[in-house]
Amino acid sequence: MTVSRIRKKRNNQFTQISNNFLEDDRISFKSKGIFIYLWSKPDKWKIVIKDISNHGKENESAIRSAFHELREFGYMDWQAVQGGWDYFISDEAKISNIRVNTIKNNNTILPPFIDQDIWKEFLSMRKKLKAPNTETALNRILKKLEAFEKQKMGNGTLAIENSIENGWKGVFEPKQKNTTKTNSGDSFDRVLKEIQSEQLKLK
Repeated sequence: MTVSRIRKKRNNQFTQISNNFLEDDRISFKSKGIFIYLWSKPDKWKIVIKDISNHGKENESAIRSAFHELREFGYMDWQAVQGGWDYFISDEAKISNIRVNTIKNNNTILPPFIDQDIWKEFLSMRKKLKAPNTETALNRILKKLEAFEKQKMGNGTLAIENSIENGWKGVFEPKQKNTTKTNSGDSFDRVLKEIQSEQLKLK
């Protein structure tokens, strides 16, 4: 289970939130509702997306989408830590300006969700494969990782780990497990029709 924490100021007697956030038309009402739910929790409250989903009608995918929307406009950010993620939230849209614990590595700015040790291992592997670790090349890779992470939290790190494991110079979107069940009866009927069709052609 992924355990994360919120770091913010909070009054224990009631939940007070800035009207600037509530009146920000860029943010959907869904994301505002999820933010207010998190904002009402005590400091260092443990975040488990599945548990948040159990307290509302939004599924886990919708909650992740809200997190990314809040992050895009500076109300939320996160970074990988041992055992999970640390979350940072603000109702004044300041986080995007400070970029908590942003790491500069090889003249490249790493987003908070990337573990610097894994990133260094990836760069070392690319060097052994004689792939150029230029700023332009690495920035292109980071843009891909940002896109993967936006689809699902953790995908960015997973993509790097997959590349290291397989000896890939680049990064690729992690494949999602196919949960679609195949109906064996339908498959048999389809094959039977194909055989009958071929038999008709031969007549």
